[in-house]
Amino acid sequence: MLSIDLIRKDPDYVKNALRLRGEENSLEEILDLDVRRPQGIAEGDDLRSQRNSVRKRLVS
Repeated sequence: MLSIDLIRKDPDYVKNALRLRGEENSLEEILDLDVRRPQGIAEGDDLRSQRNSVRKRLVS
């Protein structure tokens, strides 16, 4: 398994190493998902907060 830190720090190295092993993986997609991940987490946190607010109003 590849470390996301290694992929972030030196994507060209990882891409070349994968190519030498005959692996055709899309590092661009992995890096794109890594960039979008914090946004998804924030959206999930916002939805969880909204759910909790609705639950509190229903219980009161």
